[in-house]
Amino acid sequence: MRPNDESTIRAGARAHDAGADTSNGTKQIEIQVEIPLREGDKISGPYPHGNQWRLQIRGADGKVRRIAFPTRDAADRAQALAGRELSSTTVDSAVTTYLRQLHEGGVIKDGTKVTHWYRLRAFFRLGAKDGVLIENSGGLVRQLSPEKCQALYDQLRLESAVDTHRGCLTLAKAFGGWCVKQGLLKTNPLAEIEPQGERKRGKEQLRVDEARKFIATCCAQADQGDVPAVAVMTALLLGTRPGEIVCREVRDLDDDGRLLWITKAKTKAGERTLEIPAFLRPYLLRVAKGKQPTDRLFTEKDRHWMLYHTRRLCGLAGVTSVCAHSLRGLHSSLATERGATGHVVARALGHTSFSTTRKHYVKPGTVERVAQGKVTGMLDPTAAKNRKRGKTSGKALGISQVIPDPKNAPAPIA
Repeated sequence: MRPNDESTIRAGARAHDAGADTSNGTKQIEIQVEIPLREGDKISGPYPHGNQWRLQIRGADGKVRRIAFPTRDAADRAQALAGRELSSTTVDSAVTTYLRQLHEGGVIKDGTKVTHWYRLRAFFRLGAKDGVLIENSGGLVRQLSPEKCQALYDQLRLESAVDTHRGCLTLAKAFGGWCVKQGLLKTNPLAEIEPQGERKRGKEQLRVDEARKFIATCCAQADQGDVPAVAVMTALLLGTRPGEIVCREVRDLDDDGRLLWITKAKTKAGERTLEIPAFLRPYLLRVAKGKQPTDRLFTEKDRHWMLYHTRRLCGLAGVTSVCAHSLRGLHSSLATERGATGHVVARALGHTSFSTTRKHYVKPGTVERVAQGKVTGMLDPTAAKNRKRGKTSGKALGISQVIPDPKNAPAPIA
């Protein structure tokens, strides 16, 4: 049975008296229906259906509602009312809805949601108080023209580094596309904006001698009960992301401190189990002692905690100041330098392929230098007697050979 105006009103729409006096003094009543829209709804139509006209409302969850009207004019008026409601959507409320949908749909995790929030806030100049966007701080979505969005990007370029403003633009473009799908915009006003500047590939890394001094300093601090020093040392020796370290629970330290489980990682490939070097085990077991299995192993804070303490320890060691994520790149460079095969290094870092590892983490020239060394070793006549037969998987050739236990092979401290 087709729904009529009366059943539509009973379903929750609001009716208005749009009547007008006729020439004979009687009043002709026409029902005008205001369609109650939900967040993310997109309205289309009207479409003829028998002797009626239909409007179709597709929700953010993909479900479709249909409302029938006796005349085309009635459907057009209802659509106009709905259009005014959609046109009043503010940028701040749309950003909140967008991020919530991505998070609830499993597209992004908690940490990524926070990062996206800051990037969209920076691009659209949104105000915030106590972690909540201020209402209408970015204006209305329908006011986002190509010219306005270009001006927003130009302003952001003056205030931030290339990687920052390009990352913000990429996310803002995705948000603009989402607004089109939701019916908030007809076209994406950011689609034609060209990103400016060249992204940096990789981060500044410690040299081998610096890394040895850095590890020695971490051990000295850890001996004095410095928990952040243990966390930073773990990140370097295992090649983990800063966020993977701060999120670890006591139960992730397994097999009497021999294994560390990485769960709920940035990607599916990032979920892995890593073997802990022997000299690191006592430090980790000491940190875990007395805590409950579901307690955080190191800290309740976020990944910025790792950045602060990495730089603090760099200062204590007297080496170049690097960021926490740089330790991950150093791990991959040293492991590759020692002959670990590409797939082994990539798997240890939680990458699906070595191409990502090589592009963003392994220091330029490392792979070529290792390949050159292998060719030289094969062709050098003087090395024939010492040449080992058989293949090396790379499992035993890692960072621990470059940076051994400082207690057994003490590194010089400046």
